[in-house]
Amino acid sequence: MKEKRLPKQETIIFARQLSLVLDSEISLYEGLSMIKDKSDHKELVNVLNQMIEEVKFGKSLGEVIKVHETFFSGFFVSMIELGEQSGDLTKSLEQIANAYEKELETTEKVKSAVTYPIILAVLMTAVILLLIVEIFTYV
Repeated sequence: MKEKRLPKQETIIFARQLSLVLDSEISLYEGLSMIKDKSDHKELVNVLNQMIEEVKFGKSLGEVIKVHETFFSGFFVSMIELGEQSGDLTKSLEQIANAYEKELETTEKVKSAVTYPIILAVLMTAVILLLIVEIFTYV
C-alpha cells in the first residue's frame, strides 16, 4: 500500500513537536510515542508506529525517516539528514517548520490575489453574454 504524503500543516506540527522533544532531551523512542499519542492524523499515527519499532532497534531518526520518504517530502528527509550530520537537528526541524509555514502563507496570498480577477472575469463574461442576448432579441 502506497503511503499518502503528509499534509504541510501536519508536517509543521510534527516538526515543531519533534523539535521540542529533542530539545527537552527525552529519548527519541519516548518522544515519538508521545507525539503518536497526541496525533489525530491516522496515517501519521501508522507511520509513527513503524518508526517507533525501528527506533527501538537502534536506528537513527534519519534512517527511520528515509524509510518513509513517500510519506515525508524529500525536503523533510534531506533536512533531517543534514541536521543529524551537523549535530543540530532541533534547528533543522525549526527550519523545516518555518519553510512550510512560509510556503503555506505564500499559497494563501496567491489564492487571494487570483480570486478577485477571476470574479471580475466571470462577471464581465456574464455582462457581455447578457448584452449579446439582449441585442439579438431585438434584431
